[in-house]
Amino acid sequence: MKVQGKHAASQLPLPDHESDIADQASRAGRAAHERALAQGRKVLMRSAEGMLIERQRQQPDRVIRTLPPGTPVQVGQVLLRRKNPGPSR
Repeated sequence: MKVQGKHAASQLPLPDHESDIADQASRAGRAAHERALAQGRKVLMRSAEGMLIERQRQQPDRVIRTLPPGTPVQVGQVLLRRKNPGPSR
């Protein structure tokens, strides 16, 4: 894997294969999560139970709201957004 650039985000090695991209993104997300908590910041995340929670270092998780269920899809399925004409003017 190659490393390019001088910025912290660009110090992550670039994936050699497309199959590595999901794993690389997962690790980068976890690292960002840990950095934010270490700096005393709040993190919004989706729980396994489908709740939007706010997490803060050394604080109990706070439920913001329940999220709507996801849209089930099959591999290769393409979802198209319907055009919404919006309010008339």
